[in-house]
Amino acid sequence: MSTSFSLPVTIPVPNSASTSFSNGFNSISLVIPAHQPGFELFAMVEQLARHSFRRIIVVNDGIYQDSHTVLEKLKGMEAVTLLHHEINLGKGAALKTAFRYITENDDKHTRSVITLDADGQHSIEDILAIAQRAESDADKMIIGVRSFSDDVPLRSRFGNLLTRCVLRWTKQVDLNDTQCGLRCLPLDFARETLTIAADHYEFELECILLAHRKNLPIVQLPIQTIYIDDNASSHFRPIVDSLRIYAVFARYMAVSAVSFLLDITLFTLFHYLSGDIIGSTYAARLLSGSFNFHFNKHAAFRSQDSRHFLSQALGYIALAVFIASVSGLAVVWLSSLTGWSPPLVKILIDTQLFIVSFLFQRFVIFRQ
Repeated sequence: MSTSFSLPVTIPVPNSASTSFSNGFNSISLVIPAHQPGFELFAMVEQLARHSFRRIIVVNDGIYQDSHTVLEKLKGMEAVTLLHHEINLGKGAALKTAFRYITENDDKHTRSVITLDADGQHSIEDILAIAQRAESDADKMIIGVRSFSDDVPLRSRFGNLLTRCVLRWTKQVDLNDTQCGLRCLPLDFARETLTIAADHYEFELECILLAHRKNLPIVQLPIQTIYIDDNASSHFRPIVDSLRIYAVFARYMAVSAVSFLLDITLFTLFHYLSGDIIGSTYAARLLSGSFNFHFNKHAAFRSQDSRHFLSQALGYIALAVFIASVSGLAVVWLSSLTGWSPPLVKILIDTQLFIVSFLFQRFVIFRQ
């Protein structure tokens, strides 16, 4: 049957809803995004089906002739629900398609959703270990943690290390493996990830950031490290997809740079016209702050939850007033002390206040 999704997605009726799960994982659905899947996907699903998960959802992210036989075999399996993207939309889009399907068709039964990759990098034992942990920690995110030894491909070690360092420095999130595709999400949280704009590999990082903002506990569970043919089957593109992953940091810096230039320009203009440092500071900050709030919310942090708009706006206004007050008073004091021009002093002062503003926005205002 067809759906009203805005994405080019076709969702068929599942083969059967009558399978007994009395001896399996009654409250867990498996989600497998698959782009050009091979027979390792069928072998993995065949083994998982024996453990009576509530539903195994495979999302074919783009129809390819080479995968036709594999998809036909999956289609004939009673435990499997096969969803299709007519074109390749990305791993994040595939995960959201599955989460949306579960929300609309099975949210009375499913409590947790386990996501896993289609390329055979996760052992059945590790998937079952995640599922068993989910039965006792259904209200937490559970992430598989691989061991990054010298045997791991360089691009995987480097990408994971860089992301770990960035998260620790900017978000105070300390995870040993930020890019593992084997993870378990509470269904309520999986539903909330539908608001994330990202559709590719960066979606998984955005999920971690969303969990951090929502104060969702994250459990790290050691798993085996499996790379087949030096991870040749992975569709991860080191340059393009890494740029997508780190785009959130780049977006914030870009918005901040433009806002900073706008603020300094307006302050210089208002001070030239009035000679009033304090008044010029507030007037410039009012205009540049409005610009900064709008683009930080919608472009940098991409906060789409309108329920918190009022609290975010009030928090941002309070921060802007505080920063402007400190900036104005400091510019008055330092310019009178040194004799330097107020615009130059303001650049020096606001450069220091930039860090304070970033931390407060990241951890307080836009963490909801």
